Amino acid sequence: MGFQTPWIFITVIGVPLFMVYIKTQRIDAKERHEVQMRIKYYSEFWEKGNNFVQAHSEALGQQLRSTVDAKLGMEMGKDE
Repeated sequence: MGFQTPWIFITVIGVPLFMVYIKTQRIDAKERHEVQMRIKYYSEFWEKGNNFVQAHSEALGQQLRSTVDAKLGMEMGKDE
């Protein structure tokens, strides 16, 4: 019985340590996945926002170009 005691001790101590190690690895993977999803979400969000801003600025630019005064930017003399 004395010969088996070290193996029992190693097993009793080793299994919980192994479980803690596996759990920390799983938590790290979960956190890594959360960070990756957060980055993906924000990049998609900003891409949609940038598309909206670009389309809005183009529409606004067209509206301004269609309503601009024809003599804008021309210097007017005193006799005109």
